[in-house]
Amino acid sequence: MFYSIILPTFGRPDEVENFLVSIKNQELRNFEVIVVDGSPDDILHPVIDRHKDIPGLMYLHEKGMGASESRNLRL
Repeated sequence: MFYSIILPTFGRPDEVENFLVSIKNQELRNFEVIVVDGSPDDILHPVIDRHKDIPGLMYLHEKGMGASESRNLRL
């Protein structure tokens, strides 16, 4: 079974950093991680860059996007 982990956020670089560190420590690798950021700036870009070695990590930055919209975004 393959899982998609979707993290809708509005900035919060410290919390996203902790989340991605936790993901790296998982033994299971049958998942993708999609981070959708709705903040007005691109504050998460440096955090995502530090963790681009996570297989299946996608980062989408859409200004003003809310949590519900983030969860339902079509790629």
